[in-house]
Amino acid sequence: MRQVQMYAVNEGVEWTVLTNGQVWQVYHLTGGLPVVVDLTLKVDLLDEGGMSGKADA
Repeated sequence: MRQVQMYAVNEGVEWTVLTNGQVWQVYHLTGGLPVVVDLTLKVDLLDEGGMSGKADA
């Protein structure tokens, strides 16, 4: 997370996505000092609940 946060801040990107293939996490970064990082979405593709429920999230 720290590495992608540094890339995003240096390039002026507000949204980042991290994944290991199973778990997808979407973060919003708000610039300033300090940078504010908010986890806006987390989806585990192999978790219970079915794909349609995950797509609705």
